[in-house]
This record gives sequence, C-alpha cells and structure tokens, in this order.
Amino acid sequence: MEQKIGHSTITVEETASTNRYVSDLLTSGATMEHGAVVRAITQTAGKGLQQNRWESAPAQNLTFSVFLKPDSLPANRQFLLSQAVSTGIRTFLSDCLTPAENCSIKIKWPNDIFVNNRKICGILIENTILGSAVIDSIVGIGLNVNQIQFSADIPNPTSLRMITGQQYALPELFNALLYSIDKYCNMLANGEWDELNSEYLMHLYKLQEENTFVDCQHEYTGKIVNITENGQLAVLDIQNNRQYRYNFKEVSYH
Repeated sequence: MEQKIGHSTITVEETASTNRYVSDLLTSGATMEHGAVVRAITQTAGKGLQQNRWESAPAQNLTFSVFLKPDSLPANRQFLLSQAVSTGIRTFLSDCLTPAENCSIKIKWPNDIFVNNRKICGILIENTILGSAVIDSIVGIGLNVNQIQFSADIPNPTSLRMITGQQYALPELFNALLYSIDKYCNMLANGEWDELNSEYLMHLYKLQEENTFVDCQHEYTGKIVNITENGQLAVLDIQNNRQYRYNFKEVSYH
C-alpha cells in the first residue's frame, strides 16, 4: 500500500509550534492533503496536553506535525487515532533499540512514550469534529533523539542518544518514523480497531500493576485494568474493589 503520511513535507527552520503552524496555514485558506507533514528544525514553544511545555534543543530532535483526515472516524471513538499514532511510534522505537539495550518501551496513557520509565516522546492531537465525526486532526509529535541535557523542571526525560550513546542522523530516522506511523494509521483506516486496541493494551505502561493513584478526592492503591472505547483510563481500587474511570488529567500516577 502506498505510504500517505509524509508524501508532502514542509520543513521550517524555526517555529514556535508545528501544530500552530499547521493551524495557521489552514486558517489562512491553504489546502492540506491527508498525510501532509510540517517539520521544524527548531521548535521554540512546543506544547503538550492542556498547555504542558515540551522542551526541544535546536536541531537535535524530531519535532513535527501530521495533518490527517480520518475516514469515517466517529467522534466517540477518536481515541483510536491516539492509539494508532502512539503504537506506531512505540514500534519504531522497538526497531531502533535492539535487545542488547534491554529496554522496556511502553505507552503511558494517553499517549506518552516511555523507555525504561523515562519519557522519550510526547504527542498532542487536536481534532476537529463536525456532527458526530472527526473530520481532520493535527497530530503534533516531539521525539527526543540527540539531546542529552534537559531543564531541571522537565520530569524524567530521556533520548535515544542517552540510551544508546549513539549520535543519530535525523533525516533517516524521520523517514522510518513516518513509515511506522503510516502503517498503524492504515490499520485505523481499514477498520482494524480491535487489533489496534489489543496492541496498545499489550504495551500500556503499568497495566495490571499495583500503583499509587491520586485523583481530586483521594489517594489509593490500585491498578490499571483497561481503556474504555472513548479513551478513559479504568483503574481498580484494590482495597475497595471499586473501579474508577478517568478523563485526561483527572488522575496522576508514576
């Protein structure tokens, strides 16, 4: 199947946010096709979920946004897009990091990528919904590659270079990453939703592990047991045998 993601790529030397760059292009009336990519050599004000900051040193990492037009994706199943993108990135990283690296590569709900309990990649998906369907999405991705120094207020960062000690050529890495994301977005387009969900759960960070969870009401010992169809995190309170369901930012755990 012909690769769609990355068939058209705009590279900019510097921008505050590639998601904002794509949004501004669309607002100005520009036409963007499904799979078009905007990559920034340097991104100065990257953001994550709910305005979290994403730090990226100039010309050391992969920072880019993909414009997607999902085909017949219901709004109440939009989390499938997050599952497709995050699983594609996790698979790419598993190909980069050989068994010799002894790495645990996991997806922390909703879509951060962790290697050995440290964050290597963040994803921000901004969907446009019309009626009951997602009509387009801007998927922002920041992958730490060659950066080895981070600000003190960035929690638990890592990069490919920190893990392996190698310096990476970003263009080759970028092409391989787009290929992997495209593969899983094709699964989404082909209706392979159960397969996507199964693979996402297989690599979900802290799934079925006892852990401390903190929400707006209490702190308790629980374990993640599932992800609902609309993307909520299902956590079982072990002491009370009660299940809680959370939207993004409603619960914290490490």
